[in-house]
Amino acid sequence: MDGLTFHKVIRIVKSRYLNANLNKVTVLGDQLCFSFYTNKKTEVILFQSTPPPTLEMTSNAVGEANGALSILSGATLTDVGCRPYDRLGYFEFQKRRPSGKLVKHKIMLEPMGNYSNAFLLNDEGVILYQLSARSIDPDRDIGVGGRYTEPRLNKRYHLDNIGAAESFGELAGFYPVTIKEAERYQEEIGFKAAAELIRAELANDDHFYIQGKHIFPFAPKGETADKIAFEQLSLKRSNVDNSDQELKRRISKLYTKQLEHYKKLKIKLADDLNSALAWESSLQEADLLKSNMHKIRGKGVYKLTRYTEDGAVEVEYDFNADVSLTKHVESLYNRAARLKRALPAIEERVVEVDQLIKSAEEQLFYVESADTKELKELVELSKPKPQNRKERVDPTGIEEHRLGETLIYIGKNSAGNHRLVFQFANADDTWLHAQNIPSAHAIIRKDGEITDEELQFAANLVAGRSKHKNEAKVLVDYTLKKYVKKPRNTPVGFVVYTHFKTIM
Repeated sequence: MDGLTFHKVIRIVKSRYLNANLNKVTVLGDQLCFSFYTNKKTEVILFQSTPPPTLEMTSNAVGEANGALSILSGATLTDVGCRPYDRLGYFEFQKRRPSGKLVKHKIMLEPMGNYSNAFLLNDEGVILYQLSARSIDPDRDIGVGGRYTEPRLNKRYHLDNIGAAESFGELAGFYPVTIKEAERYQEEIGFKAAAELIRAELANDDHFYIQGKHIFPFAPKGETADKIAFEQLSLKRSNVDNSDQELKRRISKLYTKQLEHYKKLKIKLADDLNSALAWESSLQEADLLKSNMHKIRGKGVYKLTRYTEDGAVEVEYDFNADVSLTKHVESLYNRAARLKRALPAIEERVVEVDQLIKSAEEQLFYVESADTKELKELVELSKPKPQNRKERVDPTGIEEHRLGETLIYIGKNSAGNHRLVFQFANADDTWLHAQNIPSAHAIIRKDGEITDEELQFAANLVAGRSKHKNEAKVLVDYTLKKYVKKPRNTPVGFVVYTHFKTIM
């Protein structure tokens, strides 16, 4: 669900259900179901976080009442809203306890593609329930018990405040399909007038429009579109040809599974790293026992002397090993040596897994906006190829730029990125990618030394095709292509890299 459609749905829900009583909230997988009693009848609103996310009317309540969400049963819907034209909304509820105390809760809805989620908050903004573990901002804490923070806003302007924007691509809520239709109005009446026309339609019209396989919140120009009411949205959407959505689900499931695997692995590695970092304490304990062996006579608590650079100090030590003192000291030395040897490999693996997590998030970012052709390319690239078979490089999805005699190539989508890095690039080409965020991959190809101007030009291209393209500054990493690797058994687009530098 794009930002414009979500904004319109939220407005319609507010006009119809504000001050309605909530029978209950139920959960089924990645679905939240709100059963409202209004105008002497029950109506049900369904939020689905599984891609493609939706917020629409449905015929019956589904799922079971969750323990944390059950506190909303019997509450009144006191407010509904969203961040302007963005995929972040809320339902605010109020309920009076038997004691007479009035309590408030809020449901936050984030229908953000593959990262869609929903949260129940108390009146202090503390998370009481989360629908899933997904978050569009990797560094955001969304665990139960933590304080809720809104996802980062990547676009500065929207239809209520177009500011210095000059195109619909700069406005929140617009995506390639809606941009294309909005630009048709722009060609006739200009950008500002077209923006005002669309804003007015979103604010005053309760209908949606189906054209081909797309649903629009405003009337598309040109071809005839079917006009439907909010109540028909769910039924009509299911009848739209969504073969590409099925493809998206399949590919998203693959990358989501990989993402969850690497996140679990990261937790395990953190424990391994903490253990390995303790090698010095094992060594110090062994040294302490070795220098005080004459004092220890079996199990018990002893006053031992520890020798440091500042002199000798007395420490208390509880010796309770089931083996002899000599064997215990030997095992401590062996443990310290083993942990010290393992530390560099664990640290390297931690860095690698962090990069794999970011790479999986990048692929989910690309899949969300990919069309059917790009999705099929991803599936084709994922198929195993015969070994030792030299294939012709397919230039699809790779864009060429020239700066003097220097050539810069950049991927236009996930499949293009893969071809660029693993089929087209040479080992000594310079590779670039935005730091810690989804972005296009690029390479610089030149016989001589790359100048600062060429490097900055290529980095600007990458930043302009990154998740933070509308921000003032973006960090871009660069290294030689030979330091960019694809780990075994990972899907298309997964990379890790080393020996890199960073440019703003």
